[in-house]
Amino acid sequence: MAAAQTAPFLVWFAPAGALVDRWPRKRIMLAADAGRAVALASVAMAVWLGWITVGYLIVVAFFEGTMYVFFLLGSAPCLARPRDMPGNRRGRINGEPAGQTASRPEHSQN
Repeated sequence: MAAAQTAPFLVWFAPAGALVDRWPRKRIMLAADAGRAVALASVAMAVWLGWITVGYLIVVAFFEGTMYVFFLLGSAPCLARPRDMPGNRRGRINGEPAGQTASRPEHSQN
C-alpha cells in the first residue's frame, strides 16, 4: 500500500508541476481534495458491499497519492506571497541578495 501511495510522486511530480502552472490553483486544490474524498469513501462503500480486494486498495492508494501530488504542487506557491512582505524581506524571498534590493531606484531614500 505504501508503495502504491508513494509511486505517484515518481510518476506524476514533473508532469503535474507543468500542468499545475497552467491551471487555476484553487480549482486544482479543490478537485484534488474532492477526488481524494471520493476515493476514500469508495473504500468504505466497497467494505460495506463486500467487494474489497487488495487490488482495489492498491488502485485507490495510487489514485489518492496522485491527487495528493496535484494538491501539494497547487498549494506550494500559495505559502509565500512576496507582494505581502516588507521591502527588505521581499528580496530574500525572491532569491535576491539582501543588498541588491536596497540599491535599486525604487527602493532608494530620495
